[in-house]
Amino acid sequence: MRVYDPIPETLHALKDNNIQIMLCIPNDKLQALTDPKEAYNWVVANVINYIKQVRIIYISVGNEISPLIVGSSQFVPFLLHVMENVQLVITSFRLNNRVKLSMAIETRLLANTYPPSQSTFRGDVTSFIKSIIEFLNRTTQPDSSGYTNLFDAMLDSIYYAIEITIGENKVEIAVSESGWPSEGGFGASMGIATIYYRNLIDHVKSKAGTIHKPGNI
Repeated sequence: MRVYDPIPETLHALKDNNIQIMLCIPNDKLQALTDPKEAYNWVVANVINYIKQVRIIYISVGNEISPLIVGSSQFVPFLLHVMENVQLVITSFRLNNRVKLSMAIETRLLANTYPPSQSTFRGDVTSFIKSIIEFLNRTTQPDSSGYTNLFDAMLDSIYYAIEITIGENKVEIAVSESGWPSEGGFGASMGIATIYYRNLIDHVKSKAGTIHKPGNI
């Protein structure tokens, strides 16, 4: 379950259950968290104070930040710095093997997404994304045919793009959201959305994985 903006009421409601949680640091808080003290305070308030009763397994830093998007490009200078600060706090509490850092990739950063094995990151964003992937790779101790759904193909596209960018890859991708058109989008209906989510959940629970990454998703 992805919690976009942790607040005490939400975190209290998640106590003592078996739901795995991804906590998100909102974009508008990133600049403040470039200060190591502020990063420490955020982690203590939202992670350390709840970790014994809430299954927090990921911290997602920012949401779909991209130098290509006017609404999020202003946060690009803060992203890596915040990830480094938060990782230091997590490590200081010896939670680095339990709580992993992540970021939500804006898929327009990708080029040549089909076939997935030919996927790369766009040349004009390589310097931005490479430093972040290399950081995640340091802190972490998709084929041309056969795809039966877009979900697997897009997931493998990101894996291939990461591998082409930095070589050996230890970064695991956590899928934080998958949606269906809403607000009058073509083909959107409650019935179709129900089928989509049911099939997606069954696919993930099957542990079949993708063509490039068999096993757990």
